[in-house]
Order: sequence, then C-alpha cells, then structure tokens
Amino acid sequence: MNRFRVTVSALAALTMIGTVVAVSPVTAVPQDVDRAGSTKTDFWFKHDAYGTKVSGNDLVASGPTAYSYLGCTQRAGVSHSNDIADAGVPALVQADGVKSEGWTDEKDGVTSVTSRNTIAGGSLAGGRITFEAISVRATAYNDGAFRTKGSAKIVGLTIDNEEITLGDGSHQQFEVPGLGVLHVNQKFRSRSSDHSQLRVVALRLVSYLEGTTIRVAHARAKIADEGASGPFGGQAYASQVRLAGGAANSGKTGLQPMGCVGTNGKVKENSTVEGIQSTDQVELEGASSKAWSQRSTLEGWTESKIARASLGGGLVTVEAIKARAFADRNGDRVVRSAKGTTLGSLSVGGTTYSADDLLALDQPLEVPGVATITFKKVERTNNSIKATALEVLLLPGTDLESKVELGVARMKVKKD
Repeated sequence: MNRFRVTVSALAALTMIGTVVAVSPVTAVPQDVDRAGSTKTDFWFKHDAYGTKVSGNDLVASGPTAYSYLGCTQRAGVSHSNDIADAGVPALVQADGVKSEGWTDEKDGVTSVTSRNTIAGGSLAGGRITFEAISVRATAYNDGAFRTKGSAKIVGLTIDNEEITLGDGSHQQFEVPGLGVLHVNQKFRSRSSDHSQLRVVALRLVSYLEGTTIRVAHARAKIADEGASGPFGGQAYASQVRLAGGAANSGKTGLQPMGCVGTNGKVKENSTVEGIQSTDQVELEGASSKAWSQRSTLEGWTESKIARASLGGGLVTVEAIKARAFADRNGDRVVRSAKGTTLGSLSVGGTTYSADDLLALDQPLEVPGVATITFKKVERTNNSIKATALEVLLLPGTDLESKVELGVARMKVKKD
C-alpha cells in the first residue's frame, strides 16, 4: 500500500546531512519560474526528476513522487521544483525529505539544463536496504558540442545491516539474498551531433518477486537542436500545503503534468495504491492524477482523485475528492468546464457535509477557530481553467495558519 504523508516535523528537521551529500531543506512550494531576464536560446531543454517509483506490479505500483518536470522550452532562466516530506510504499520503499528540481542556464558560452533530486534518508524492502542520504544530479549542455555530466552520491548504504563500501561513482550491483539485485549509481547517456541526454538513478532494485522494480532518486536532463512545441498546458495533483511564514511547505503530491504536445489521445496517469497512514498534518489515501488530450480536436482534460484525506490529525476529514478541468478550443473560442469536480463528504467540527450541502452555502464554510473551507473553487482565463475541489485554510488569522489544496486540476489549450 502506498502513502503520502506531509509532516511539519520532517520538513523542519531536514538539514545538511554528512560531508558528502548536501541535502537542502524542503522550504519551497513547487513552482514554474520564468525569471525576469530569461532569454531564448538556440536549443530545446527537458528535465524530469523524482524521489521514488515502483513499477512492474499493478498491485503495488506507485507513480513518481516529488515529481518535477520541465519541457517545451528554449528559454534559459527557467526552473521547476517539487518536494514532499514522506512518501513510499510500505514494506517496499520509504523516502523522507524528498526534493526534485531542474533549471536551465546560459553563461560564458555554455548553455545547459540541470536536473537534481535529493533525499534525506530512507529504506527499501522493509528495512533490508537503508540509506542516510542521497543526491543525484544530471546536466546536459552545449559548449560548442553536446555533452553531459552527472553524479550520484549515497551516504550510509546498508544491506541486511552490513555497511556497503561504494567505489569511485561507477555502476555497481549487489545481490540481496532471496530478494533481487540492487543496482547502484546507474547512468544512461545518449549523445549525437544534435543532442545530449543523461539519466542518473541512484538505486534500482530489481526484485525476483512478480517483476517489481523500485527506483530511488532519479534525474534526467536533455538538450537538443530540435524540440517539441504545442498548444497544451496544465497539470493535476492531489495536494499542496503551504504553512504560515513559509517555514515548511509541501509540494504537489501525485503530480501529472500536461505536456505541450499533449497525450495523443492516451490517458497519462500518476497513481498510488490506497494505504493507511499515521496521524500527522496531512495524510492521503488512494491518490491519482490523470491527463488526456487530442491535438487534432484541440481538447483535453486533467483530473485528480483522493479516496480519503485527513488534516490536522483528523480535525478535518474528506472522502472521495475529485477535481476535473476540461478545455476545448474551436478557433478563438475555448469552452472550459469544471464539471465533475466534487466530493463524497466533509467532516469538520463534529458536522458532516455533502457536496450539495457545501454548494448550497454559496460561500466558504467558516468553522470558528478551526478552518475556512472553500469547495469547488474555479479560476478561468481566456484559454485555461483551474478547478480546486477543496481549499482549506486551517486556523485562519493565527501564526499556525496553513493553506491546503486537495484535488487540483488545470487545463490550458492555446492556438496551435
């Protein structure tokens, strides 16, 4: 069973670990930044990074956690980041303090894109494999020719309580008796006269059991002469948390982006398996996000679902959350809809509300001293729509105020 847990303590405790791996505190909500002064280059960039991913077995599959993605751009000075305090699939993989980020740059005749993931600590296979910290980094660049560089740094790796001595940074593999093969520091390079690409994976456990593969700390960067462009944009995600003062935030969990070229009529999904979590600030069970689009008809949708969410140790509980955003372009006209955005029930302050109850209020629900709750918040522009199933302001007006988004979908269709 998979879980997302956003904890104040884990976020605040994440600091520099060891002398080998520098893991930055998780203090920034994910963002797409086109910095002032960013410039168009002659190249196309792509980056993606994540903390953990489980594949090969539908019963325990988990999409990428703390997923960060950047593409469809030629501009230097653009960045994207995402983070989460605690994620994993119990008995398979657990990662704490996960942060992913990527950025583009052009300086002193070198044009580059860099992808990075850091993890403060974690374990695989129920603790048979543990590590204290991981940092991976991949850079693809052009300084007159296409090149790559990258690294994976792992602190305190153990297998069955035995400390593993790692070599010079080259790929190594270790047999884990009765479990599978652990690959350490894998690098996958591609280079030609028109592009370079590097993918770095710190740990990859190929299990003997039911074909399960577990990846921990992934970063990929690509630069090329030619790239993709298209009319689409948007994303869906399960949750995002912002605490007062910015002391500790959590990024977008279960993030599924809508790339500019779309999905060619296929549903792209980042899903998790339903699980039960310990009491903490925000707990999610059964989260999934999807994206679909068709370029020939210039239409698409994004969707996010959560089976159950608990905030503030049960102060607020929500069942069956769903956000959906749809956009369809016909010439200059764009039809935008949030139809399908709903929830099963909301319990707060000893009272349970249905979706119809919340709609009938026709205003945010005020729970004195506890929260201000907005259901089905819809924001529109000329070519996009964003639907937030539930926006919760916990303890509004106090030093403990935090903003929690549950179920968010955004869809954009520009002229092609």
